[in-house]
Amino acid sequence: MSLAAKSVELLRHMAAPGWRSKAVSLFINGILRVIRPRSKVALDNLAIAFPEMDKSARKKLLNGMYANLSWMITEQLVLQRDPSMAEKWLDEIEGEEHAKEAVKQKRGMIFVSAHFGNWELFMAWGAQRGYPLYTIARGPNDPDLDELITRYREKSGLKALDRRGSGAKTIKLAKLLKSGNFLTMVGDVHESEGIELPFFGRNCKTPIGAAVLALLADVPIAPVFLYRKGPFSHKAVIGDPIRVPEGGTREERIEAITREINGCIENAVRSEPSLWFWMHKRWKK
Repeated sequence: MSLAAKSVELLRHMAAPGWRSKAVSLFINGILRVIRPRSKVALDNLAIAFPEMDKSARKKLLNGMYANLSWMITEQLVLQRDPSMAEKWLDEIEGEEHAKEAVKQKRGMIFVSAHFGNWELFMAWGAQRGYPLYTIARGPNDPDLDELITRYREKSGLKALDRRGSGAKTIKLAKLLKSGNFLTMVGDVHESEGIELPFFGRNCKTPIGAAVLALLADVPIAPVFLYRKGPFSHKAVIGDPIRVPEGGTREERIEAITREINGCIENAVRSEPSLWFWMHKRWKK
């Protein structure tokens, strides 16, 4: 097992509700504040998104992001002790009726989110709630760490599909959706095969997978974001399903849907910028 995977497992054994989880979070946050991983990328992104903000305010937001990330990791480690805690930690839920309606109609649904708040917790909550939920994710390059994270997700009840594997091919995903399953995707990553759309006023390559699948499988897309209220306390907001244009070419409809997804993500980030994962290279040249 790699050093990174061993370190995560050690922290998992240490993490538990109460003072131990606070100690683990403080330890992780201390490491992040010292090492400051990808801080230049994050600060450059903040300068693009908030050009009017001074440097000290951007650094404060960066530290807030590290704090959220520290608690997110800690919560995921604690969750391994009892995955049913995910339902307790999401103590405020808005818009679940959209998911319930899809289940009632025996219809699939796509949840589109971002690397925002504790995005992993929503997926664990959905699985514990009994929704037929799959998630698409690209794991770390470290194979041992990748295997460990996949195991953590599966213990939470998730069915994880590696976006690099055959299980995440478009036709297979469309069949899953047509069979009434739910799929979670993130829409805030650079996608070389995506389309150029504005995000915070600057164009970037934007993934079109959710729009393509929604049209292929004829299922609704709902934006989902988790807002941190505190450690082990979150509000989930499941937005109204995104309107699928009836007219226009397939390409025009895909662009319209993706543009609306981009807008939903930008609005969420603007509302709580410290909850977004600014370390992504979202705007690549």
